[in-house]
Order: sequence, then structure tokens, then C-alpha cells
Amino acid sequence: MGSDIIEYFQNENQFLKTAHVKSIPIFLSQLNLVPKFTITIPTFNRPELLREALESGINQTNFTDYEIIVVDNNPERDCDTEQLMSKYRNTNISYYKNSENIGMFGNWNRCYELARSEWVCMLHDDDKLATSYLNDLYKIIKSKSNIGFISCRLQLLIQSDLKTSIYIMRKFKKCTREVLDVFLPKITKIKDTDYLFGFKTYIVGSCIKREHAIDLGGFNSTTFPSSDYYFTVKFQYEYNNIYFLKKKNYIYRILDNESMNPITSSKFI
Repeated sequence: MGSDIIEYFQNENQFLKTAHVKSIPIFLSQLNLVPKFTITIPTFNRPELLREALESGINQTNFTDYEIIVVDNNPERDCDTEQLMSKYRNTNISYYKNSENIGMFGNWNRCYELARSEWVCMLHDDDKLATSYLNDLYKIIKSKSNIGFISCRLQLLIQSDLKTSIYIMRKFKKCTREVLDVFLPKITKIKDTDYLFGFKTYIVGSCIKREHAIDLGGFNSTTFPSSDYYFTVKFQYEYNNIYFLKKKNYIYRILDNESMNPITSSKFI
């Protein structure tokens, strides 16, 4: 069993799988200094949802030391997404197009490669950040010396049929019980044993030290559909410096998409 555990947690460089694909800079940030944070938004053919996600990144309050990078996985030029992004030529926004579609997790990895900052928050193109997101994270980082990963409570925004919504609410409530409000402080360090009792940290709503994500080899598409959770468990195993912010600082949108596909759901199990 020991050899199996070592193999499960070994770090394989996932970035090499897409190294041959270029990300074309359509326009770049005009920031002269390397920022503290990067909000990265991987996207594919969802311009209206992307607009909301991007606006939530732009509208951060009481904090300015950050950049936003949108990485478009659709190589088609002058598509709806590119037309939308042309309206956001801002001093701290960069927009890239991959020369070919490299898959969801390939695009996640590309986001970390293109980021310049010490800390990276990956914002999905159908989700939103609370306006206080970066300011809250910066306060945590200043107060904790050994920290590499900050996860936060999610606020659900459900836009799917009633049956699906009920299923999701039951599942989510079980995973993030409100009892946390009683027993956990505002900020708590995650322990290995927390994962044994159903506690979960995800990539959504999380901010991660870029160098750690690179050293771990990025996200592994072969562990679909749990690649994000697999990554966080590996992170805990390797670094043991994940913290959880109890505040609902990330708005997670529930849609009738691939995650709700019965085949995908069975693969989660």
C-alpha cells in the first residue's frame, strides 16, 4: 500500500502536455510592477457570464495591487468573447487566446503559467467574486507567515431546474454544514484529518501561491471530474498550509452543465 500512496501523490508535470500550444496576447496589462495577486479567468464561449465574472474582478474594493488575466480557449478570432473583451482594455487586464483548444484543465494550467504574481485566484467564467475578496485575503496573508492556499465559504447562485437544485442543496449542505459557524473561528488552518470527516476545499473561491501550483505540476485531466479536489488534497499532503476563511466571499453559480450530467456525477463517486 505504501508504494500506491507514493504513486498517487507523485507530482507529474502537466504543463508539458500543452507546451506546444501558444497563448496569443490580444492585449496586455499596462502595469509596470508585478502585482501581489492575479485573478485568472479561463473561458470558452460564455461571453455574457464572462462579463459578470470580469466585472466582479474589476470592482474589488479597498485593494488595487492586482491584475486580471482572461485566457480564451476558443482559437476563433473576432468571436463574441473577443468582441466583449475589446471593451475592457484596462491598465490591469490582459486577454489571451490559445492557438488551439487545450481542454478545461489544460486552460487552468495555462492560467497559472501566464500569471506573474505571487498569488493566483482562478475565477470561473460563470462565477463572481465578492467585492471584498482580495482585501480580505490580503489581510489574512499579512497575519499568517506560513500560508500557501486560502479557501473561502461559497455563496450559491442556483440557476437550474428545481429537481437539480434540491439535489445540489442537500449535497452542498452536507459538505459545508452551518455548524462550522459555531466551532470554527473566522480563519482556521485545515488539518489532514478534516478531509477524513467530509470537509472539502476546492479551487473555486481559493487563492493559491503560484510557485506551489507550478511545483505540484498543475491540474491532472486524468483525474476528471475531481481534478480540482485531487489537486487540493495533494496540496495539503505536500505543504500542509491551507487555511479556510469562513466568510462567503465567492459566488458559485449552479447551472445545468457538464457537472450535472448523470454520467459525470457517477464518475465523482
